[in-house]
Amino acid sequence: MVEGQMAAWISIILFGITFLGIAIYASRKTKNAKSFAIGDGAGPLAVGMSLATTLTSAAVFIINPGLVYYYGISVLISFCFAANFGIILGLLVLVRGFRKAGISGGLVSVPSWIEKHYGGGLPVRLFYAVSSLLLITYMVLIFVGLTNILTQLLGISAPVALFMLIAFIILYNQIGGANSHVYTNFLQGIVMVVVAIILIGSGFHLFEGGLLAFFTKLREIDSILVQTYNPKSIMFRDFFEVVACNIVIGFAIVCQPHILSKGLFLKNDRDVNKFMLYAMAIGTIFSMVMVVGLYARLTLSAGILPDKVVSTYIVQNFATPLKIIISLGFLCAGISTLEAILLSLSVTFSFDMILPVMQRKFNKHTDPEKMDLKNILNYGKMLTVVSGVFVYFLSLQQIENPSVSVAVFAFNGVYALFAITFIPVAAKIFKLKLGPKMILATSVLIAVIHFGMRYGKVAVPGLNPWYWTNPGVTATLALFVACLVVAFYLMINKLMVRSPRKASDMV
Repeated sequence: MVEGQMAAWISIILFGITFLGIAIYASRKTKNAKSFAIGDGAGPLAVGMSLATTLTSAAVFIINPGLVYYYGISVLISFCFAANFGIILGLLVLVRGFRKAGISGGLVSVPSWIEKHYGGGLPVRLFYAVSSLLLITYMVLIFVGLTNILTQLLGISAPVALFMLIAFIILYNQIGGANSHVYTNFLQGIVMVVVAIILIGSGFHLFEGGLLAFFTKLREIDSILVQTYNPKSIMFRDFFEVVACNIVIGFAIVCQPHILSKGLFLKNDRDVNKFMLYAMAIGTIFSMVMVVGLYARLTLSAGILPDKVVSTYIVQNFATPLKIIISLGFLCAGISTLEAILLSLSVTFSFDMILPVMQRKFNKHTDPEKMDLKNILNYGKMLTVVSGVFVYFLSLQQIENPSVSVAVFAFNGVYALFAITFIPVAAKIFKLKLGPKMILATSVLIAVIHFGMRYGKVAVPGLNPWYWTNPGVTATLALFVACLVVAFYLMINKLMVRSPRKASDMV
């Protein structure tokens, strides 16, 4: 073992001990199942940092810069500007309304929130709970990115690094729940801010001669790198893909179970504005890290796989102490999102799958408060561990047999979830009169259109025939069709109410 690897091992071990200690401390504040799910209330800075780190993840720090290296500034426009604008808009529009509705019912997850406000019973709750499992695809993206970092930092094989990561994150996430999630995210966020500044500043010397000179160097490599759109890419070919779809997807991202529920972590309503302001400011700093992809294109050789660009850039451009610090920042970026997803999955398994099924089996009128929720939560944790096994093999497959990037695999799953969840959440917040059957029908329609276009390679007449290669486009088109269906339904229902005849019951 070389000297640098020994220092890296020591740092990683200390990192793990620190966060396990925080989780154990937080577990003492976890008084009950609800406390595990949404905590006992935290301040706006802590929750804002938690949201920013959750939204950022290893995708922004590790995977997306690789796409920037591969396709150029069209990726920066897509993810750094258009998607961020959509996210900010979504936070401003949705979080406050969801918090008010969620707090009023004491709810702890998006599936339970939907079932509470629309009814429909077990079928509705289970559908959205099962849809939440699409978050597993994003877990795969993060684990692939972190594994690539650890293999180079520690000198170990990908299977070993992947197993270590999955075992660690599941262990400490299951100990403390939401309380440890907020505490560790705050600490992780501080490390990530430091690392973001280091990475953003690492290429300042490339701007000698000004911004024009910087772009001239890129143009000399390939003129398409400095174009707004990249017709040779699979996701950044025109305005619709680069700007429109990413704004829509960014807005819909806020409807993720582990994003929208952040508003429930706050102690009171007065903190909502501060919480969102902190999240936006910190998130903007994090998103700027994607410029490292351009730095890498100017300093590294061509032909590097997108998922390995950042790890190669770190190895070739930083001394051992900075490599370790930056790698710890990457771990923070990945783990911050992973623990949010795992917390969401634990809650979904427990309260949206096991609990309602047990209620129906024994007595559908049983008050949940009188049931052994702690025992139910333990079953949910067990299912979360099982999901970790699936994530291990899916991640290993993406590492050993990569396509363009693991990002395509992940976006295919989570973009579908964003769209599926958007209609019921937005409809309630905007006070649209929809019933459970209509909500369920539109969500199923979205899933069918998105996955049908993707796997059926369906081309829409009048549009780019290759749009099906972009998960953002298929999800956006699916959401657009669903919104048209909702608008048509509301119009027809309004006309029927105005007619002399008795209006039919809400679907």
